[in-house]
Amino acid sequence: MQSLPLTDAASRLGHDTPRFLGAFLSMKRLKNPSVEEILNESEPIPFSGCFIFNRSINSGGYGRLKSNGVEFLAHRYVWSKINGGIPKGLFVCHACDTPGCVNPAHLFIGTPRDNYDDMLKKGRAPFDGPPATGRFKIGNAYTPDIKGEKHHNAKLTKQEVIYIRESNLSITDLMRKFNVSRGCIRKIISRQNWTHI
Repeated sequence: MQSLPLTDAASRLGHDTPRFLGAFLSMKRLKNPSVEEILNESEPIPFSGCFIFNRSINSGGYGRLKSNGVEFLAHRYVWSKINGGIPKGLFVCHACDTPGCVNPAHLFIGTPRDNYDDMLKKGRAPFDGPPATGRFKIGNAYTPDIKGEKHHNAKLTKQEVIYIRESNLSITDLMRKFNVSRGCIRKIISRQNWTHI
């Protein structure tokens, strides 16, 4: 049986040849991929200019790859290849707000505060308004000290917390009523959580 060239096989199977080839080529491991190889293995998004690296994606939507046995976030790897590295304590940020994008034109270097300010400016903050106080944590952008209902993980309202503290119900009944954990109820009652109320 005569083997067909890969492009002919792709067209006979009804696959778009460049995408089929990209999927085939992404199966092989590259020891030290160039920016061109990464962009070739990325999916261009029409009208946005983004190139989404989808060979491997982490839970945050960022592309990841291995080079010489070391795992990198794809956008950081691309920035480093083009610009010779990332200064310590700085982030490679996305002007396009697309975590999987590896288009060098969409990437810029910034401090954790720059990344946070960019998030606020574009309305992507998980909370309302600027923080009164806050702290910097390298590896996780500026983390504001948001309390109560305005915190993005809040499951209860101020009125519900007051009710829990004043209630004669058991912890189990309160857990069921508000659909929260036993630890959550205990920390509210002992004033370890919601300390501002």
